[in-house]
Amino acid sequence: MLRRNAVGTVQLARIALVAALSPTLLVSSATADPIRHPSVTLVDSLAGASPATTFSVFGSGGIAILENQFVGPQFVVNRRTTLTEVGGFINNCRQISGGVPNCPGALPFRVEIRRAVNGVPDLSRVLASVPLSDDQDPLRTSFESASLRLPLSRGTYFALFAAEPGQAGFVLGSALDPFAYQPDSVRLGDVRGPQSSVIDTFAAVRVLGEAHAVPEPTTLLMVGSAGLGLVARGKRRKREAAKN
Repeated sequence: MLRRNAVGTVQLARIALVAALSPTLLVSSATADPIRHPSVTLVDSLAGASPATTFSVFGSGGIAILENQFVGPQFVVNRRTTLTEVGGFINNCRQISGGVPNCPGALPFRVEIRRAVNGVPDLSRVLASVPLSDDQDPLRTSFESASLRLPLSRGTYFALFAAEPGQAGFVLGSALDPFAYQPDSVRLGDVRGPQSSVIDTFAAVRVLGEAHAVPEPTTLLMVGSAGLGLVARGKRRKREAAKN
C-alpha cells in the first residue's frame, strides 16, 4: 500500500513539473476555458458619444467605405488577447439626394481583421470577416458593431470596414445633429485595390477584447519547486517501503 502511494506521489510530481515547465500548455488551457478574462479597450475614439447615440446623416461626414476601399482602425495587442468587438458610427447608404435615400436592398457592411505588415494592412490574408449590425435607417448614423471571439497573439492589426459590391457609406468623422460632434483622431488602415496605406484622421471607432493572463515566472518556479519536493519525497518513501 505504501509503495502505491509513493508511485502516485511521483506521478503527481511529474504532472506538476510539466505544468511548471510548459507555459504554452497553460496558455492553451486558458484559451479553452469558458471563464471570461478581463476586458480591455484596444481602441476607443468615440469621445463624447456612446454606442446608444445616433446622428442625423444631414451635416455628417467622414471617411468613405466602398467596395474597393476598406478603412478601419489600427490596434496593438501587447499580450495574448481574444478580440470580442469591433464597431463604429457608420452610415450605410450609397447616395442621398434632396433628402431622399437611394440605397435599396443595402446589405450590412462587414469588418475584416488583418495583420500589419511593414506598418500597413496585409493584402494577402484576412484573419476573420464578420458582418456588422445594421440599423436599416439611411438617414441616421448609428453605432454598428460585430461580435466575435478571435484569439490574437502579440502584434499590430487592422479592423477594416468593407462594403459589398455596388454599395458605399462612411465612417463618421463629424456631425452636427443632435449636437456638434467630432471623435478623437485615430490611425486608420486604408486598402484601395492593390494598395495599402495608413492615415491619421478623425473617426468614431471602438475595438474591444479580453486579455489572457500570463503565468508569472515566480509562480512557475514555485510550482516546479513543489514538484521536485514531491518527487524526492516519493523516492524516499519508496526506499523505506523496499527495506520493510
